[in-house]
Amino acid sequence: MAIIPPVSRATANENLKDLDHLFVVMMENRSFDQMLGYRRIARPAGILDPDVDGLTGNEGEFLGTKASTSAFERVFHETDTLFDEDPPHFRKATIDSLAGFADKTLFPGTRFADRCRASLQTAKDSGKDRIDPKIARRVLGYYAEEEVPMMHHFAENFTICDRWFSSTSGSTWANRLFLYYGRSGDDDQPLIDNIDMFETDDRRNARQADREDRKEKLDNLDLKGHDKREERRDMRKSDRDERKNAREEKQETQPRRRDYRQAISTPSIFDLMDAAGQSWGVYHDGMVPWKMLLPHQHFGGKHGRVRKLSTLNQDIRQGDLPKLVFLDPDFDLNPNDDHVPIDAVKGQRFLKRIYDLVTENAAVFKRSALVITWDEHGGFYDHVDPRSFPTGDLAPFEHYGVRVPAIVAGGRFPARAVSKLVFDHTSVMATALRAFAPGQLPNAPDRVRNAKHLGFLMIEPERPSFPAAPEVKRIAREATKQSDLFRTWMRMAGVG
Repeated sequence: MAIIPPVSRATANENLKDLDHLFVVMMENRSFDQMLGYRRIARPAGILDPDVDGLTGNEGEFLGTKASTSAFERVFHETDTLFDEDPPHFRKATIDSLAGFADKTLFPGTRFADRCRASLQTAKDSGKDRIDPKIARRVLGYYAEEEVPMMHHFAENFTICDRWFSSTSGSTWANRLFLYYGRSGDDDQPLIDNIDMFETDDRRNARQADREDRKEKLDNLDLKGHDKREERRDMRKSDRDERKNAREEKQETQPRRRDYRQAISTPSIFDLMDAAGQSWGVYHDGMVPWKMLLPHQHFGGKHGRVRKLSTLNQDIRQGDLPKLVFLDPDFDLNPNDDHVPIDAVKGQRFLKRIYDLVTENAAVFKRSALVITWDEHGGFYDHVDPRSFPTGDLAPFEHYGVRVPAIVAGGRFPARAVSKLVFDHTSVMATALRAFAPGQLPNAPDRVRNAKHLGFLMIEPERPSFPAAPEVKRIAREATKQSDLFRTWMRMAGVG
């Protein structure tokens, strides 16, 4: 393993002239240490990559409020690829998890496992007997090549970025906005977190309570010939009016939660590619939930397209491959996007499929870049403090979110190499615009214009061929039915 040497900005910009296509895969909710931290762990044959800022095996957390009264749990090799709960990873939980970096006397390291334990305990106290808070320690687990063979393949043959951070300490949608817009909404109303699922549950519970209340009133009402249907309609109207008044009163005293479908004045990466007359495409393995983030985007048309992933090879063979290509997993019916409780084996199978597709034509891939990263950490442990890396943005985006796995593959990216440059999801837009639409850079946010791009990593001559991917033979386990929350939430958010 070798650290990629510094490259001047002029040279990096020149390197992008050799880039014909940019492939982008964004998976869900895994930390760098969970997926790639094993590269630095000592083993009988020696350390794989001593230059990678991964795990030594001594990292861990005190599970409890004080180190003096709590057990220290070390990171460990996790061989079970199914995590059947969803660790807390919304903004407040993430900030709480990072609190240990500031106060090492009480919380040496971080509080990812402790925050997960508290969340699971709350769920158990609310009546969910299936939940065991003791499994929270599993967020400290890391996978190795046996569990994530495709990560191992990419690390052995291409470049790891061990300073690729999620763009903000929030959850999915805020980080995906940075991917597609270079910012999380407009300055006057940024999105910093996902829809609050508990608020959605509260509304559902309120409607159910209204129905039960109306039924009780009707059962006890002496109608004396009146039509019960009319009484029921009147009660429903009264309940709706009461809820509306309550919402209006709440909005007067609390900031309104952002509507994902609300227009964002900032142009998206697709808008900027369109303006430059450059082609782009989205090839998906199921649904495209982030379309809700782009309310005015006309998908398809002259320069863009949205197609099934199964059509990608046909487009490559016919010479009809767009310049910018997003390759999306399935987030819904047959999920393989890595969002727990999806078995990580499914994600590895998806990445093998992607690699096989894009490397089938070596002449195309040697002049391409494939970025594989994850939107945010999903509540899993990472030992690097993102707050030590300022973004240059104003609060609440003044520092990056937790580190996420990131691999860059292609013809000019060195094998068994690691980059120490700071990247985040805006680096995707920075690369696409500088390579394909430099005239649109002035229309991009500051984060994009200042972000490092992949030209800084293109230090090798084009290689003529690429090694075959390993088989992913392990059988994925299915999560319990109760853990289908993510897909349910996606549909409730208006996707599909």
